[in-house]
Amino acid sequence: MGFLQSILIAFALFRIKGKRLPNTLLAFHLLSWGLMCFYRYSSFQRKDFLLAYHFTLKFNYVIETVMFVFAFLYIKYLATEQKHFSKKDYFHFIPALVTFILLIPFFVMPVQQKVQVHMARVDEYYLILEFVLFFVSIIQGILYFAFSFKYIKQYHLKLKENYSNTSVRTIYWMQIMLGGVLSMLIFGLAGVFLGHRTQIIYNTMYFIVGLSIYVVAYYMLIQNSLFSNMYDSDVVIPNLAYSDTESDLKLYNQAGGLDVMYSKTIIQELERIMNEERIFLFHDLSLNSVAQRINIPKQHISEVLNKTLGTNFFDYVNTYRVEEAKRKLKDKAMEKYTLIALGIESGFNSKASFYRNFRKYENMTPLEFKQQIDKNQELEPIHS
Repeated sequence: MGFLQSILIAFALFRIKGKRLPNTLLAFHLLSWGLMCFYRYSSFQRKDFLLAYHFTLKFNYVIETVMFVFAFLYIKYLATEQKHFSKKDYFHFIPALVTFILLIPFFVMPVQQKVQVHMARVDEYYLILEFVLFFVSIIQGILYFAFSFKYIKQYHLKLKENYSNTSVRTIYWMQIMLGGVLSMLIFGLAGVFLGHRTQIIYNTMYFIVGLSIYVVAYYMLIQNSLFSNMYDSDVVIPNLAYSDTESDLKLYNQAGGLDVMYSKTIIQELERIMNEERIFLFHDLSLNSVAQRINIPKQHISEVLNKTLGTNFFDYVNTYRVEEAKRKLKDKAMEKYTLIALGIESGFNSKASFYRNFRKYENMTPLEFKQQIDKNQELEPIHS
C-alpha cells in the first residue's frame, strides 16, 4: 500500500506547476521510500515472486544510500527557493553510484543464479556489502538529519518574515518523519551489537516509512499552499505598482542602511494601514500584499521591521491581532461569542494559532485573560 501510494503522490507532485523543483525532489523521496516498502514486502515472498521481479533484487542497497538524500534536498531547495538544481548537489548521489557499480556482478547474473544467491544469503561479498551499507545509511541519516534541521530552521524564519499566519506552510512534520526512521536505524544497530532479535525493529522502521508516505498525502491536502504558488495570492488590492529595483539612492544612508526619515515613513504607513484599514484582520496577510498596498518594496519593509523595530512581519501583525482579541474579550457585547470565534474575528486562522500567539504575548491563555477580566469586574463595586 505504501509503495502504490508513493506512486500516486509522486505523480501528483510532478504535475503541480508551483514550486516545481522542491516538489520533484519530494516526489523522488516518496518513490525511494515506496520502493523500500516494496523490498520489505518482497522479503516475505516465495521464489516464484522473486523470479518474476528478479530485476529488482539487491537494488534496495542502492535505495538505502538515498534514503535521506532526496528529503534533505527537498528541504534545502524549499528553504533557499533556488529555481535550478545545483551541480554540486550531484555529489550527494556518489554513494548510490558506487553501490550500483559494486552490484553490477550481481545484476548481470543469470536469473536462477541471482535468485539463488539472494535467497541463500551466504555469499560473503554481499553480506559484507549489506553490513557496510547499513552503517553508511546510519551515518547519512545522522548527517542529513542535522543538515535538514538547519534548513528547516532557516525556512521557518523566512516564513515569519513573509507571512502573518504560518501554520499552513510549516514543515516540522518532515523533521519528525526523518527522525522516526533514523531512530529505528539506530535501534537496529544497537540490536545487532546486543545480539537481540531485530526483525521487530526493522518492521517498525518500514511501518514508519510506509506511514510517512500517507503523512505527506495528508499534508498535501491541508497545506496545499506549501506545494503550490496558486494559493499565495495577495489579500489586499494594491494601489499602484512598484519596482524592486531602487532608483533613488537617497533612500540609503552612507552606512548602507535605510535613511532614517524614510524608515519613519514606512513605520507610519504600516501603523496607518493597521490602525485605520485594519488589514491585520485578513487571515492570510503577507508581506508582499502589504508592500503592494503601501507601494513600498517588501525588502525595505522587512529591513525596517528587523533593524528598526526589532521584530518580524509575523510578530508585528500578530501583536495587533492579540490586541484586537483583548478588546473583544473585554467587550460585554461580545460575550455571546465563543473564544474561538473571537480569535478568528481578530485575524487568526485557527484555534491553535490564536491560543499559541495569545499566550506568547500575554503569558496567559485567552480563557485565563477572560476569567481575569470577569473577576476584576466582580470586584469593582466593592472598591467603589
